[in-house]
Amino acid sequence: MRIGIPMIAAVLIAFVFNLKTDIFPLWSLYCELFYYTIFPLLLILIRKIGINKVLVFSFIISYLIIIAVTNSLADFIHQNKSYNGNYWQMGTFITCIIGLPCWLLGVKIAEDMRTLLSSTITAKRIYLMRACVFLAAFFCSVARFHFSLSYLLSLNIFAILAYSWIKLEITFWKDRRALSLLENAGKWSYSLYLCHALGIIWVAHFFPSNSTWHILTLQCFTSLAISYLFYLVIEKTSHHFIRKIKFDF
Repeated sequence: MRIGIPMIAAVLIAFVFNLKTDIFPLWSLYCELFYYTIFPLLLILIRKIGINKVLVFSFIISYLIIIAVTNSLADFIHQNKSYNGNYWQMGTFITCIIGLPCWLLGVKIAEDMRTLLSSTITAKRIYLMRACVFLAAFFCSVARFHFSLSYLLSLNIFAILAYSWIKLEITFWKDRRALSLLENAGKWSYSLYLCHALGIIWVAHFFPSNSTWHILTLQCFTSLAISYLFYLVIEKTSHHFIRKIKFDF
């Protein structure tokens, strides 16, 4: 319900303003809904054989599908003209299977939370990790657009680095006070994820051929404003509504 209500509202906005729904990252939300739906079954498996074995198995299945079903490896080797570097190029269901190990890494973080909160980390190490993540993300983006290295091949590997980074961030901030502005911004990050393209489209409507830094800055601030408004009107309201619902089983 927490994922679905804002998602449905965003789609309705697209219909009202005659926008294409592909401006919203719905494919990833479908994946999340799929993962949370099957999680009770995954939890049984995790308790029987452990999260590590489930992770390894899911990574193997993911890359077997990537290599067998897609042309991503051939595109990278031969630089094919029909190259498609999108992570979701194989449709929602196959993407759910391919992306499962990435989501399970988040489950493993939750499993290891007690250990993370009892550990310590230096500022030097966290800044070094942040730099590594930035450079790796930069490489994945450049390789996707210029060297036919599809996100299907790179992002599951990048997810392992992101997993390590998030663990360090949790440990780093357990005894430190975060900036309240950024901490509060995290509350409406889902709205930003859903609606960031709306600001870009709205500004482009008035400045269709102008891509100067002034316009790019305006697009950023417009996206932030629209996303925050969406949070106040839709997402925050839906959260209050969900908390009032009592489920009796």
